[in-house]
Amino acid sequence: MLLEVDETTGQLRTFCRMRPAQLDIPVSVPSLHETAEELQPYHTFCKYIQAENTVSPVVSKTSPKNKYLFFQNVFKHELKTCDLNQTVTQSKLLLYLFVTSCVEHTAAQKFGYLRQVQLNTFVDESIYNLVFDAFCRGQMYYWRLNRLVCRYKRRTRPLRVHTDLYLHPIHEADPNVICLMHDNQKYVFTKTDIFKLVFSSITYSKSFFAYPKKTRNPYNNIPFEKSNLYQIYFFLKERITLVPVLLERYFLCDFDLDRFESENQYLLREWQIEDFMRDCMENLDKSCDYIREMLLHVYYQGILVVHPDFPKKKLVEIMKPYLHLYLEGEYSLDNIIAAQSRDKLREKLIAFYRFNPCFGRINHGSKTDADKKRLRTFNESHIPFHTIANV
Repeated sequence: MLLEVDETTGQLRTFCRMRPAQLDIPVSVPSLHETAEELQPYHTFCKYIQAENTVSPVVSKTSPKNKYLFFQNVFKHELKTCDLNQTVTQSKLLLYLFVTSCVEHTAAQKFGYLRQVQLNTFVDESIYNLVFDAFCRGQMYYWRLNRLVCRYKRRTRPLRVHTDLYLHPIHEADPNVICLMHDNQKYVFTKTDIFKLVFSSITYSKSFFAYPKKTRNPYNNIPFEKSNLYQIYFFLKERITLVPVLLERYFLCDFDLDRFESENQYLLREWQIEDFMRDCMENLDKSCDYIREMLLHVYYQGILVVHPDFPKKKLVEIMKPYLHLYLEGEYSLDNIIAAQSRDKLREKLIAFYRFNPCFGRINHGSKTDADKKRLRTFNESHIPFHTIANV
């Protein structure tokens, strides 16, 4: 299915690639003017629609230059309609310079030129207002047709996947399913899957040091575009009672990963410590390493020697609240929280040691008659953490 402008009627019509005859299915579009010559911006943009949505096996992607031609054509139209007074003539010259000086055809260049006109001391405010009005009209027409392209793609492109990440079947019409246009293809994700993808990427860390990553589409390993991230955020905001603080901060940073990392180091570090404590029972080896490291620090009077064969699960269960204080004191970026955690941990460990200085050691029992071996048990006696008076 192709789109083309009928230069005699000024309407946007649909055509079938298999039949050359026109279909009587007019599509209403915002009208610039009545003549066919002034419909040139729409004609250029319709070529862009054809290139982006062709059903041919060989799909040629439109270059940024072709997409940029629409905005240039709007400015050319503004040049033709200007009156020949001095103010309009100067604005006409500025618009002409913009149209003819574009080389890279990027959004940064477009807004950069407008900024140059604004800061130019030789440009009067009235001239700048004319240029700005033409700029705004061009933006309005451009984004109107961009929305038309987006709706057209959503209606014509088939789904690439029909299951979630756990291979359960899902449907595009489900309320907890989001449909994303990415890399000119349609993908569907459940609320849970898309939340985990975004949140796990922005909170990625190694040894409590944050290394946020771009959120990638798991089906093609291509990072999501900023428009996709905005769509995901508002989708989650409507369906989650309380949006996590880090996701909210990521949104407030305009999904700029570098800015998000630099402005939220403290929150990222605190979340990483809490996340480690939530999963400490599943990562026993790493947890035991931190516990033995904690016991080597001079935080208390005496030395606790825990036998290497002491059950890891039991050790983590007993030392979990002390481990939390240790990680806060060693890795927190808030100096007040770190100092308070170190002081509190010292007092808690002193009370723990005074209650049982032999915690973690081996108790050898009497020999049994059956195998003539001594029974070996571990000293697990300890004072519960919550019964120790706070500092």
